[in-house]
Amino acid sequence: MNSLNPIKYIVFFALVMLISCEDNYELVDEEIIISEPSQVDKTVLTGKIYNSDNDGVANAEILVSYNDSLIMFIADPNGNYSIELPKDGSRAIVQAKADDYMASGMHPIYLNTSSKASNIKLLHQEEVDYNDNIQELTSDSLATISGTILYSDGTPAIDAGIILIDFSSLIFISYSFTDGEGNYALASEPFENYGIFAYSECDGVEIIAESLTLSSEDIDLGTYSSNFSAIEKFTLSGTVTNCFTGEGIITGTVAVTFDGNSDYYPAEISPNGEYSIIAENCSGATCYNVTVSSPQLIEGNLVLTCEAITSEAMIGDYTLCGEEVIYDFDGIIEVVIEGDTLNYPLAQAELDENTNTWTLFGSSEDFKSGCFLITKATGIGIFDIEVFQVIENEEGLVQQFAGSGSPFKVEITEANERLIGSFYGDTFDVNGEIIPLTGTFDIKI
Repeated sequence: MNSLNPIKYIVFFALVMLISCEDNYELVDEEIIISEPSQVDKTVLTGKIYNSDNDGVANAEILVSYNDSLIMFIADPNGNYSIELPKDGSRAIVQAKADDYMASGMHPIYLNTSSKASNIKLLHQEEVDYNDNIQELTSDSLATISGTILYSDGTPAIDAGIILIDFSSLIFISYSFTDGEGNYALASEPFENYGIFAYSECDGVEIIAESLTLSSEDIDLGTYSSNFSAIEKFTLSGTVTNCFTGEGIITGTVAVTFDGNSDYYPAEISPNGEYSIIAENCSGATCYNVTVSSPQLIEGNLVLTCEAITSEAMIGDYTLCGEEVIYDFDGIIEVVIEGDTLNYPLAQAELDENTNTWTLFGSSEDFKSGCFLITKATGIGIFDIEVFQVIENEEGLVQQFAGSGSPFKVEITEANERLIGSFYGDTFDVNGEIIPLTGTFDIKI
């Protein structure tokens, strides 16, 4: 049995939490906006503002047009941002700008899932062959581009990707997918010289429209007959059992791959051990490979090769064995947000004596939720926060960074055999109202 290095686990946990089903990053904005987790479904919009050198653009302004209002906030020194909006199925528009850069194009976002990512590239004037002024985002003119995609046999193209690109700067603007009837719709503010492409996971990219101009009127691009073919798909679902407990494993990943290509289809294991994967079989393979892993609990993976595809609904029940990971947790972190108390009973703390930096980490027992806190502190006293983040059900709930614009402090009252103290500060709800966040920690060093 092995004991896990606490700091390695903290880094692993942070990466897992910050990389969900859509691209995510270690992100922050000047005002951290949260919704009440028990009352409001939310879409967590995250992203990074970067330049042509792939460096983050410090303190870039992010504008969000939503529900007839315009929200403005500031990215952190690394260009990262995060904002929460109601998950109500409506559309929002995102734009970024910064000193010495041209304003970006418009990025439509559908608020229909729990998380969205929008990374925006900013360019200097001399980097583009485009001398007109780019329109800046306002909240009073949204229009929709719509159409229908067909397969080569004339049937509706289902789940085809639709990509909007600004030809003037070659910036990827937004994407959507066709529905069960092959229909799609993208919302945007007015633009000139954009293009729309259709994308198939198996058949590549085709252009639907180029040199497209959108004013305040909706555009129906009609029906586009593609060269795409229907993609062979199958589902793989089942339960993963923990070899040591005989029960469903509480966390981990099941992934499907195929020989001869790099396609990778992962699925997170739910706390009862169940999982479900939709795999796209572009090559028409007759078998697939499976990898089952749970690095938080068991060292070593279960790998099965060339499992025969016998139906469109495959069942795969697995038992994961290996070397059990043993944790030495003795502590707890408690967070209180507007009266809601979040407890993380699997807590650890470690001091980097070279930099006088404390790293505190707390997790729920199923590793799906947690928080981590980093502060530079010398002994007993009140210190500034470096990083603080709360994750609930693998979604960002609160993020706070040094210099984010809101005061946030850590008070250490004991640092001998146990690290004991509290943290407190202000954050913001979806209406921009300041709300308090407090917490305590008591952890064996």
